[in-house]
Amino acid sequence: MLVGEDRTVGGAFGSIYGGSVLGYYSPGADRIVLVSDSETPTVDRATLAHELMHALQDQRLSLLGGAANPDERMAETGVVEGDASYVEAQYEERCEAEWDCIDRPSAGGGASIADENLGLYLTVYAPYSEGPTLVHRTRQRGGWAAVDDLYTRPPESSEQLIHPEDYPQDRPASVVVPDRSTAEYDRASATRLGEATLFAMLWQQRAIDRGTLGENPGAYSAYNYSHPATAGWAGDKLVPYFDADSDDPSMDGYVLKTRWESQRDARQFARAYRGMLTESLNATAEGEGVYRVEDGSFEDAFRVTRDGKTVRIVNAPTVDALDEVRRGD
Repeated sequence: MLVGEDRTVGGAFGSIYGGSVLGYYSPGADRIVLVSDSETPTVDRATLAHELMHALQDQRLSLLGGAANPDERMAETGVVEGDASYVEAQYEERCEAEWDCIDRPSAGGGASIADENLGLYLTVYAPYSEGPTLVHRTRQRGGWAAVDDLYTRPPESSEQLIHPEDYPQDRPASVVVPDRSTAEYDRASATRLGEATLFAMLWQQRAIDRGTLGENPGAYSAYNYSHPATAGWAGDKLVPYFDADSDDPSMDGYVLKTRWESQRDARQFARAYRGMLTESLNATAEGEGVYRVEDGSFEDAFRVTRDGKTVRIVNAPTVDALDEVRRGD
């Protein structure tokens, strides 16, 4: 529900990264690369401080890596980028109060991000926004030594970035999706989306109040990714299914099973998801828990069911195909 069938995921990400990267540290080349159209680029002191911190991480700590799914990778990135962004912020505070620092270049207009990519941008930016708060709280609790420990025991989910008080005790629940598809569909490898991506999905489709994004962010954070519709996340599993007889991606489907901390949390997410279908995407009800989006880039059929703390979403190209992707519920 972030990238429609009228474009590719790679193209959507390219639109985001293409105009927003100012510089980066390359571990393999052991150098900082500046991205600029000018033959004589001027580096912003904050960008340089950020990238120098990445070089220090690479030399003394770890840039992490090896996460099993996008949600865990986002959490690990939150440590690396959160630490660098936090140090950048500390540096700027001292430049403004104590140090005589080089002037910052005048800010340009910057690249704009199309509205259709804003939700996807939020998934990319979550580690940069929420990571600094985790690092700040960790430093308050145990000093820089405790921050260094984050590299050996990083958070396991974006939930622990959004709610740093849940780190490290509240680990993501194990969610299992048994295969109940017919021969018409082939099952692919499962993955985990996480709280930040589910929040971005609802935010993008205006299923929640977009204004809450800027309200009461954590210390050193730009945004607030916590919302009642997703704050009770405990775990999830996304399983793609591919049409066995077609290479057309519009014929594919998936099962998304989510686990929540309480039945109330599950009801809030299910209510927001159904609202997204009916109000944002103009879906029509085709039976109990079954909806059909008749046109647009998300044209598909959906079955949304809740059982206690579990909410299950089945997606297929048609209402009849829902039982082919997953029989019985």
